[in-house]
Amino acid sequence: MAAAANGNIWISDTGNDVVIQIDPGGSVVQFAGVGPNGTVFGCPFGSCPSNTNAGQANGQFFGPGPLAVDSSGNLYVADAAGDLDFSANPPLLALANIRIKKFNSNGNFLTSWGFILRAR
Repeated sequence: MAAAANGNIWISDTGNDVVIQIDPGGSVVQFAGVGPNGTVFGCPFGSCPSNTNAGQANGQFFGPGPLAVDSSGNLYVADAAGDLDFSANPPLLALANIRIKKFNSNGNFLTSWGFILRAR
């Protein structure tokens, strides 16, 4: 969770691969990581091995985690979920987003830092 100067809070919904902004009254204001008509990018957490493109595009997540908001209202999201390939011995990290993603105060993607690992 991270609080914005306007009193709204951002919450990571790791299981649905999305970040939600909620106002002080508890109403959902907006999302980061959501596509047209409210469809969620990525895939449900735990089922991503069947979707090797989960969270790869700008603004998409694969298990978003810790959040921060700067003094300008920009949102920073640590997107660092991964999936192990248990067919390997020892198990190997097969899918991972090791990135920080930056969004403006309206939830629009701005930039990211880090890398994507796709070993499959």
